[in-house]
Amino acid sequence: LGEEAAHEDSSIFERLLDDEPVWIIDPVDGTKNFAAGKPGFSVIVAYVVAGETLAGWIHDPVGNRTAMAAAGEGARTDADAPLVVAAPAPVDELTGVLGPRLTGHKPFSSRFAGISNSKSCGIDYARLAAGEIHFSYYRGLMPWDHAAGTLLHAEAGGFSACLDGRPYRSSERAVGGLLLA
Repeated sequence: LGEEAAHEDSSIFERLLDDEPVWIIDPVDGTKNFAAGKPGFSVIVAYVVAGETLAGWIHDPVGNRTAMAAAGEGARTDADAPLVVAAPAPVDELTGVLGPRLTGHKPFSSRFAGISNSKSCGIDYARLAAGEIHFSYYRGLMPWDHAAGTLLHAEAGGFSACLDGRPYRSSERAVGGLLLA
């Protein structure tokens, strides 16, 4: 399942509910960065069965780094170093990822020590799982952007939920928000 195929035939999402394995692939996450010749793009791959992500990989080809996770087995780098999320901190010491709408809302975004957005979910998820930032917030929840990353983050010790409190599932295409910390 990939973004391009899903745009042509939205029924492809139904495969995520089957008991048959599905590979979700985003060959270039951060297309605008890639097209502009900038770093900050990644390759994202997730292995899903019955809507549950069982394994995920995020590769940063410019940084030559890969982050990976398997359900119940933790998260690690391609150098076999474990990935661990950042320790909790007071709000004014937190760093994280917000989209342009919330970044531009200064009464909200100025409460944090630092806000960034690489424009590649894969790059942001790898940073989150490595403890380089404390949180991420996303509005759109397409599986090619989030299936591998949510598993990577959880296996690195993080917690995530949709804004209505439900856990993220790759089989859902809801828009509304996903918060990871």
